[in-house]
Amino acid sequence: MSQPTPVFVAHRCFMSNDCNSTYKSPQNLRRHLTQTQEFDFPRRITKERMRNNESYLYLNDSSTSSNMTVTIHFGCPLCQHHFAELTAIKAHFEVSHHEHLPNQQREHDQNSSSTLLGASVDINQYISEFSTTEQKRQSDETICFNGVNLDQPLGEHLVINSLDVSKGFHNMKMSLKANKWKLSLEDNLLLILSSTSVLLLDGNKYPEEVKPHFDYDQWRMIDEYIQQAYGIKRQPIPLATTTQFSSILDRKDGNVRNFNMAYVDQFEVKHADVSVLCGRKRPPAKVPVNKQIGRDEAEISFKTLALPTMEKKIAKAIGNLVSKLPLMTIEENVNEMELCSRFIDPFLAGLFDDPDNGIYLRWLDETTLEAKAKEASSSRPDLSVTKSLGVKWATSLAYGEAKSAMYSDDHFIVCKDLIKVVRFCKDALDDQLFEGILAVQIIGRTVVFYLLTLPAQSIYTMIPLATIKIPDSINDLPGLVYKVPDILKVLDTFERVCVRAAHPETIKHRCAPTLPMANIQQLFSRSKNRKRSCHIQLYNN
Repeated sequence: MSQPTPVFVAHRCFMSNDCNSTYKSPQNLRRHLTQTQEFDFPRRITKERMRNNESYLYLNDSSTSSNMTVTIHFGCPLCQHHFAELTAIKAHFEVSHHEHLPNQQREHDQNSSSTLLGASVDINQYISEFSTTEQKRQSDETICFNGVNLDQPLGEHLVINSLDVSKGFHNMKMSLKANKWKLSLEDNLLLILSSTSVLLLDGNKYPEEVKPHFDYDQWRMIDEYIQQAYGIKRQPIPLATTTQFSSILDRKDGNVRNFNMAYVDQFEVKHADVSVLCGRKRPPAKVPVNKQIGRDEAEISFKTLALPTMEKKIAKAIGNLVSKLPLMTIEENVNEMELCSRFIDPFLAGLFDDPDNGIYLRWLDETTLEAKAKEASSSRPDLSVTKSLGVKWATSLAYGEAKSAMYSDDHFIVCKDLIKVVRFCKDALDDQLFEGILAVQIIGRTVVFYLLTLPAQSIYTMIPLATIKIPDSINDLPGLVYKVPDILKVLDTFERVCVRAAHPETIKHRCAPTLPMANIQQLFSRSKNRKRSCHIQLYNN
C-alpha cells in the first residue's frame, strides 16, 4: 500500500503574477485579497479542518523533521481544496466561488502564468523564508508615532457657545493612540490630517471619525462659525451679468456651419441658397437673419464686457474656454498634461492670473518657496498662485494638485494628494503669516476649492468653498454660467482672506509644526480598497 504524500498547504495570492504574498492561514489570505484585490467575502466563514487521509499527510510547522521534504500545495481560502499549481487555484475560484471575485476579475485571465509548479523544497527553508516575510509585513503595518506630537497645546482655545473645540479636536487626535495597526487612509482621512493639526470641516457631511468627539449639531456649528468668522458666503446671482454671458453663448455657433455674417446682403447668393443655408426665405435687405458668431468673436465679446472686477475674471475664464474647448465631447481618455492645458489652465488662469498686479498662476516642476527657504522638502505641487515683488517671487497665495479622471475612483491617491496640498498650504500660511491660503484639488475636470485658516492655537481648519466641473465641450459651456455664484464665492474669499494677517504676531503664536510626509505615512497603510467610504469622494449623479 502506497504511503500518503507529505504536503504543506500554503496560502498564497493567486490573482497577480507580481504579488508574492504568502500567509499561514486562509483568514490572512482573505484579508489580503479584500484589501488589495477588492474581493468580497462575508464577515464570518466556517472552513472545516483538513484531516490526514490515504492520499495526503498534512504537515504544519511543528510536525516537520529536518530530513523531510514535502510537496508544496496551494490552498483555497474558502474550502478544503488544494492544488499543486497556483493557477489551478484561480481556475477553481472562478468556477466554485465566482460570487466573491471583484467585478474587474470576473472573466478568466487567459494570460496568467503559474508559479512554483509542484515544487518540492526543504520545508524548513520554506518556513524560514515565510516567517521572515510575515514578520516584515507585520512590522510594516504597525502604526508608529515618531515625530507626531500628541500633547495638549497650550494657549488660546477655540470655544464656540461654551463648546471647547480645541479640546474635542485634541481628543480626536489622541484617538490615534488606540490603534495598533496602521489605518486605512480612505476612511480615516480626518484622523490622519489631525496628526498635523488640521481639521477638515464640512457641515454637510458627518464622518465616523468625528462622531465620538462632536455630535452632529456641534459639527455643523463649528462649520458655520468658521464661515462667519472669515466672511465665507455664497454670493448672489448677478442677473445682468449671467444674462450677458448666456446671450453671447447663445450666439456662438456650435455647429460645423460656422457663418459669421450679420446681414444676408453681405453674401452673393441666390434665394434658394439662402433658403438651404439658413432654413428660411430671404428677408428684405438690412434685416439680420443670422446673429451667430465664431470662437474669436465670442472670446472677444466675453473679454470686453464692462463688468465689476470679479465678474470680469469669470468672463475672462469663460472666454478662455471658448477658445480651447472642442465642439463636442471627445470620447478618448485625457492625460494629465492635456487635461491641464486644455481644460484646467484656461479656467484657472482667467480667475487668478493677473500679471498687471503681480499675481501669476504657475504650473510647477520645482519645490515651493517655503521649502526653498528652509532647504527642506523636495516635494513639488502641481500648481501655485504666486505673487511677485519686482523680479522675484514673494508669496504663495494658493497651492494645488491635479490628477486625470482615471484616478477619480482611486480614493487612496485622491486622499494622499489632498494631504500634500494641506501641507503646502500650511507651510505657506505659517511662513507668510497669512489669514488663509487657498487649496485646489483637481480630479479630471472637477476642481474643488478649499480654504485653510488658523483660528486658534494649533488648530487649522480647512473648509470646502466650491466644487466646479469644467465643461468638456462648447455645447456644455452654458452650464458653467449657473455656477457663477459659487465662483464668485471663491474669488471673494481669495481676495479678502489670502492676504497677510492684520495681526501677524497672533498667527505666529498660533502656529504648529507641519509633519513631514514620511511621519504622516507612519499612520496609514498602503493598502487600497475602492469600496471603503471616503469623506472627499466625488459623486457623478
